Amino acid sequence: MTKPIVLVVCHHFEPEIRAVLDEVEMTDVIIRVFPGRCGHPPMEWEDFRQMQPDLRNSGQLHLTGGCCLARLNDVPEDFPQTRIHKFAQCFYMIAPQALVDAYLRSGAYLVTPGWLAHWKAAVREWGFDQKTAARFFQESATKIVLLDLGTDPQSKQRLHAFSKFVNLPDERVEIGTDFLRLLLSEIVLKARLSHTVEQKHTEEQQKADYMMILDFVFQLGDSYTEEQVIRRQMELLTMLLAPETVYFQSYRDGLPTCSCPEGRPFPPEFGRLRQEAKEQGEAVLWHKETGSMFIHIRCEGETVGFVYAAKVAFPRYKAHYMELARFSVNIFGLTIGNARHIEHLETLSSNLVLEKEKLEKTLEKVKQLSGLLPICSSCKKIRTDDGYWQDVAVYVRDHSEAEFSHGICPDCMKKLYPDYHKKKMKNTKNDAPSNKGEDE
Repeated sequence: MTKPIVLVVCHHFEPEIRAVLDEVEMTDVIIRVFPGRCGHPPMEWEDFRQMQPDLRNSGQLHLTGGCCLARLNDVPEDFPQTRIHKFAQCFYMIAPQALVDAYLRSGAYLVTPGWLAHWKAAVREWGFDQKTAARFFQESATKIVLLDLGTDPQSKQRLHAFSKFVNLPDERVEIGTDFLRLLLSEIVLKARLSHTVEQKHTEEQQKADYMMILDFVFQLGDSYTEEQVIRRQMELLTMLLAPETVYFQSYRDGLPTCSCPEGRPFPPEFGRLRQEAKEQGEAVLWHKETGSMFIHIRCEGETVGFVYAAKVAFPRYKAHYMELARFSVNIFGLTIGNARHIEHLETLSSNLVLEKEKLEKTLEKVKQLSGLLPICSSCKKIRTDDGYWQDVAVYVRDHSEAEFSHGICPDCMKKLYPDYHKKKMKNTKNDAPSNKGEDE
């Protein structure tokens, strides 16, 4: 959207300027006026702040006038784009300089239709009555000359009334609006051209900024750790915003994990902005007092970090910076989440490798005890791959994780120790519970 062109002029010239603008249909031009300063000190920037507080929220400002703007030089930072069109004489705005200078040298007091419309109020403001006004004008001028642009049909009668009041002859010079039209056309056309060039430059800069962000994503890939991703994000914000310092606080599972720069205390407003971002659910906040930006980074609804770009170099580009941050915040969250996901997968992969190695070792041992084992039919020794005969207990111990303890089975006990077997069986029988009562 094209910004409006705001012409800020003395109210003495307002009728003529409005008439010209209506003729040429400059619909993108807005008129703002300030009181005439004839006989008063020149305007100061503070005067514009007090009289026109809405000027700072307007489009391109073009302050146009004569001696009343003599003290206005460097534009304050809190004003929008402003140009000052300053003339040695305000009459140079409506008539050729040579004509104006010739009349001034002849002692003429120049007036315009706009000034004549309020000449009685001007005289009262100066504190003159008719007698003192006549003496003042007769001492400083030889005649009253109206530079008539033809915009006010009553200007001729008002000229006669004023000249009679100060008892000086009058003269009317029909200059028309051509000169003023050329001046306004030049101001407006240059303003439009300047806006077009600036807009093109801004679009190119914005395009370059977005390309930088996308290039950051493409270069990052899947080969960076979370710490490396965070540092790359801080580098990117430094290039885009040119802040004094970039602070980053990483979060995991709702708790802070690490901060950058390491060991450097965060600004006092960081905690307040962090709480404000959480409560409002805002991804990007602007800290007006310091000209800084606060970014709340989330991934899949979970907070993964907070960024504070302290004291950006050009706060007047706040709107562009906020737009860039809102575009980047989801990308930042995804890249951090992706790095964490990759780190988690790498941990799982390492654990799986360890488990696989354990299983492979166990499987090797199991395989050692599988298949056909040559065993002696008499002593039950097992023949190894090397041709040696080993006791079955020794073989199993060497080829598995089993350990042996010694005992004797009932059959061998009966065969080898018959007396002990009979005694044990008798004791076992006597210890058995009686079922006599139940049978009865």
